[in-house]
Amino acid sequence: MPNENEPQTDNPADAAPLPGPSSPPTALSIPSGEPISVEADTKKPAAPSPVGREPHDATAGGSLRNEFASKTNAYLLDYIKFADVKAGAILTFAGLVGGGIASTAPKTLAASTALAPAIGFSAAAVVALTLVFALGVAICCLRAFSPRTPKAASLASFADIAGMKLEEYAAGVAALTTGEATAVEYCKHNWTLSHVAQSKFNAISAATAFVNLMVLTGALYGLLAVAIALPLPW
Repeated sequence: MPNENEPQTDNPADAAPLPGPSSPPTALSIPSGEPISVEADTKKPAAPSPVGREPHDATAGGSLRNEFASKTNAYLLDYIKFADVKAGAILTFAGLVGGGIASTAPKTLAASTALAPAIGFSAAAVVALTLVFALGVAICCLRAFSPRTPKAASLASFADIAGMKLEEYAAGVAALTTGEATAVEYCKHNWTLSHVAQSKFNAISAATAFVNLMVLTGALYGLLAVAIALPLPW
């Protein structure tokens, strides 16, 4: 039954709205007069970022390259240290063998010459060859300790840093704003270190060959010295 206190109307437009869902949102106006939407269009996909230009991917790639270059730098430095240790060990061994032969050679040569000139000549030849091979070992090891190789200027090289003014070096480091830029400097230095390491190991290979020959002639000298010292009927 209608309420008597409510005004009655025959116009449907003037009737109270029935309960139900609210009307869809409409565009609002701002003081400038430009409409803004209160609801985003969820059906329209977001514009994709250009391929290869995502800041996250670029940063990650630069970090990976920087990490790889720095690990390669450490690897090369370790092998250079190992080459120096190996060259030092070879040089020490050759010095001991050569020094031992040189210290006993005069007495051995005199005894061998007294027995027979041919034996004395053979002993002298063995001693000379051993000392020549020892000299070859020394030269190769010295080359391993101070190789002459090409180099590339880098902010990671102490020699290049020492050749710069402080302001120049500081400005160069300040310009390394990305991991990729840092990796480039490491790569330049790694290129130089790779030549240094290769030159060292080439010299060590040659020194090892001389050591092998030196061991052979040293063994012959030892057998000859023992034979001369023994009271054998010559």
